[in-house]
Formats: sequence, structure tokens, C-alpha cells
Amino acid sequence: MTMAAAIDRRTAGAPARSRAGRIARVDIVTDLAEAQSAWRALEDEFATPYQRYDLLGHWQSLVGARENAAPLIAIAYDGERRPLLLLPLAVKREHGVRVARFMGGKHTTFNMALWDSEFVREATAADLAEFLSALRAKDVADVLVLTQQPRHWHDILNPFATPPKQPCANDCPVLSMVPGDPPQNRISNSFRRRLKGKERK
Repeated sequence: MTMAAAIDRRTAGAPARSRAGRIARVDIVTDLAEAQSAWRALEDEFATPYQRYDLLGHWQSLVGARENAAPLIAIAYDGERRPLLLLPLAVKREHGVRVARFMGGKHTTFNMALWDSEFVREATAADLAEFLSALRAKDVADVLVLTQQPRHWHDILNPFATPPKQPCANDCPVLSMVPGDPPQNRISNSFRRRLKGKERK
């Protein structure tokens, strides 16, 4: 079973965001350094630990590049040039077509876009359609594959998990970890027995 531990985000001192406009433009960035400013602005707002710039930057240089996967980072901005969402993808030619997937490959447990915390609460199907239409117009990939997405993150609906989709074998379970709780409380008795059996073998 795949799990993720929910961790706290630093949002207490975040400045209020303007609600002026929805998606005014979508930029495609192929250089991680060029996306860093917008990426870091959003990673502490609404993102899983697996979409952090430092983690995926290392993955891209150590794994993605060797697998011929090129960075494809789509960033949506509002009319005041504030980032609303960032979709960290890697594109690779497979069976003759350009397939864009979440960066991180099999090394990431949960996959999500990074969102402005206000925008993610208000995002509509029309916003998603506008974003995807902009990606389509830029002709950066033939197929968009968005797998292993949690339906909710921190009790907020993940907008990219709402369109029609195929059921996923990995339903993205979350393990809630209580600070100071002993490690044995995080593992069920049956799982502990299986681990001991494997250890004996």
C-alpha cells in the first residue's frame, strides 16, 4: 500500500490574494530555474510534499534526464501576474506520441498541481477547461496523463481529480501521524506480523 504523511504548511503569515480575474494567461516553462519563483510561491500554499521544487528538481536531474523526460511546467497567472496554479510535468516520447506526466515518476506517491490556496477553493470546471485549452493551443504534448491524484488534500477537493476518469488501483490512502505517538501505533498488527515474517525469511 502506498501512503503519504500529511504535514503542516507555512501559510499563517501569507499575504491576502486578490480575487481580480481568473486565469489571464498560461506560460509553459521548460527550465526549472525559470519556474522556481512561481513554484516556491505556491508550494507552501496548497501542495503535497511530493511536488516540492527541491524534490522534483533533483528527480529531474538524476532520473528524468536519464529517461529522456524533459521538464514541461505549465503556470497559470491571474490578471495581476500572480501564479494561480502550477502543473509540474515531464514530457517524453512514447510509442510515437508526446506523453506528459507528473514529474517524479514512480518515486512520488501523490501527484497534484500546486495551487494558490484561495483559487483552489473556488476553481470551477470552466477554469480547468480554460487551463487545458491553453495547454492544447500551445501544442506541447499529445497526451496528458494525470495519475495517482488524491481526491482531497487537507479537506479541499483537488480540481484535477473531478473530471471523468478511469478508476485508479492506488486510491492514495493517507496515514495521519500524531506528533509524539510511538512508531508501533502507525502500523497495524497484521502489517507488523507480515514484516516480522519477511524479516525471518
